[in-house]
Amino acid sequence: MNCLAVREHLPELAIGVLPEKEQAAVERHLQWCAGCRKEAADLGQAAATFAFALAPASVPRGLADRVVTRIRQAAGAPGSRRRMRAAAASTIAAMVAVAGLGWGAVMAGKADRFAERARVAEQQKSVALDQFRHVLANLGNIGTSLPGNETHFGQLAPTSTGRRGGGAVLQLVSPTMLDFVIVIVNGLDPTDTSALPYRVTLVNAVGDVLKAGRITRLDANGGAETFHQFQNRDLRGFTKVVVTDSSGEVVLRGTVDQSTGA
Repeated sequence: MNCLAVREHLPELAIGVLPEKEQAAVERHLQWCAGCRKEAADLGQAAATFAFALAPASVPRGLADRVVTRIRQAAGAPGSRRRMRAAAASTIAAMVAVAGLGWGAVMAGKADRFAERARVAEQQKSVALDQFRHVLANLGNIGTSLPGNETHFGQLAPTSTGRRGGGAVLQLVSPTMLDFVIVIVNGLDPTDTSALPYRVTLVNAVGDVLKAGRITRLDANGGAETFHQFQNRDLRGFTKVVVTDSSGEVVLRGTVDQSTGA
């Protein structure tokens, strides 16, 4: 492969969906080409932050209210519905922005465009999660606070077989509130009803599996969301997120970084 051909494949390489044959050829080229190797490293760094990123997307109708209601129940405190809704809406908007049509965005754009979108999405996510954590901290008992490192964010990328869709994950892992997870997907095939229901699971390092929700319908953009609250389980260590279709095939997967706050 020459440099031009290699750079056309770098976005696929960055998100781990380049077919094995092409991947071997690209990696051979990168061993001796410093210019392509630098571009591959830049894309890899962007993909580590967000495997995909889109322009801002609208919050689905009613989603913020549903999340607010469930989080307030998990918090066990009245809180401020108005402030809580605003924080949830901004967080969800950031999640939707990076959950939608990620594969199409990467494959349709140039490498520099992909990196720029990842940078913008990272900024949106950071601002939204700061607001979200601030409100969650105020939901606890008087005198307590919710450290930022209890809120964790991750992304879902399509598998090499599915090559479609994307997703975002928000986890709360806290000793003072019930742990919960929000998963938003988009860009799946809305016409393929045979794939329904999609199932979301969380997996830890030793292979323990927790059910985290079912998706029984998709909107016109192939999007949906699920929220699951864990009454008696600690989500620490459950960092792998897997979305499977009705046949059990993995269509999306990703990792939540619990080493630091989102």
